[in-house]
Amino acid sequence: MIRLTEEITPAFADFCRRDFFGLRILGWAKRQLPSCFVSSFYSQYNAADNITAVMQITQEGSGYISASGDADWEELVLYLGLFRSIQLQCAPDVEERLCAGGRTAAAGRNRNAVPLPRDYCLMRWPAGGIPRNAGEKSVRNADAAAVYRLLKAAGADWITDGQEWTENLAKEIRHGEAECFFAQKDGKEAAVCCVLARYEGFAYLGNVGSLPEVRGTGIAGALVGGIAAAESSKGHTVYLTCKKHNMRFYEKSGFVTEMLYGGITQPEEAE
Repeated sequence: MIRLTEEITPAFADFCRRDFFGLRILGWAKRQLPSCFVSSFYSQYNAADNITAVMQITQEGSGYISASGDADWEELVLYLGLFRSIQLQCAPDVEERLCAGGRTAAAGRNRNAVPLPRDYCLMRWPAGGIPRNAGEKSVRNADAAAVYRLLKAAGADWITDGQEWTENLAKEIRHGEAECFFAQKDGKEAAVCCVLARYEGFAYLGNVGSLPEVRGTGIAGALVGGIAAAESSKGHTVYLTCKKHNMRFYEKSGFVTEMLYGGITQPEEAE
């Protein structure tokens, strides 16, 4: 049975700690529950009333899913088919089981789960990792607008609504949920990296970018590696996600690749 999750219970939190995708769901739940109009959270329960899967789904249909091996995969696929448009990130084994469950469910409901390309990388900073040294010190800056300007100059075409994006980041900085750091070159902000979340012994990095004129100098790699090492020294397990074509940059900066992943998209009507 799948139920709407309206509060973080110990059972929900314990299940979310099982993998990176569950941790991301837990992080969003900590920010948004109990009153939330941005995302909805769902839990699947078995006959013994134990959680077997958790999901976060935004109003736009994006989000995450984490599931154990004994989840009811057919039920999950049929439930996701109720949404008009959906794209959920998940571990490769969850993706495969959802697609297999979808093929079984499709026989009666004309639905199927479609895998997304595994174009994303989950990167982890190793305990005791040593960052590169580019000779530049990082500078903490709480100016969300400055982060936006540098990322756009770096070619961040994934930011579609600059005002909304900047306002959301500014709110997270004010609430202590995010910290942003710049590396400077000749007194000018040239690279940026943010700590976007800290909870459950976990730190999540993102918003990494550098100006075209400093690429290849090691400044961005030293910045992100230095921040990762600092968070690791506090006892945090440090993660970030990136597109597959950026994997080599982060490996050179000191990260190790945990997995390549994609997810599933909305079950489509059979022809």
